[in-house]
Amino acid sequence: MKRGESRALIFCTSHIIDMVYQFKNKKNGKIIDVVMSMKDYKPYRGEKGNEDFWERIYDVPQVNLGDAKVIDPFDNKAFVNKTGNMSGRYGDLLDYSSELSDRRAALAGGEDPLKRKYFDDYKKKTNGKKHVKDKPKKIDMKNATIEF
Repeated sequence: MKRGESRALIFCTSHIIDMVYQFKNKKNGKIIDVVMSMKDYKPYRGEKGNEDFWERIYDVPQVNLGDAKVIDPFDNKAFVNKTGNMSGRYGDLLDYSSELSDRRAALAGGEDPLKRKYFDDYKKKTNGKKHVKDKPKKIDMKNATIEF
């Protein structure tokens, strides 16, 4: 498994649940996957059971709760269709919108072009006043620094 992928693989056989745990060798940095029962979990100590230089890697499992279809972050109609069929709360919609904004920023080289267009339109509409989220987080002056 590559770093960043979900580690929460679960194998169910005759009511015994096995999971894949990752351990890192403190000496050489090697990462291995070990399948163990959740019920009988114990720290990994190497193949022979006498090595004390393995440490468990704890990651947050990544689970896809929606359909596996990934939409184009620039496609407005796909966003409307996807979120129209979502179940959940308003916060889930905002989180998904933020995810798409992050993807657009990554594809466009650092800044979401749709967000930039919104900020520019806001500035024109309000006679040059910047949107609160478009303002700098830190202002350096000669004798002071202001952080928001």
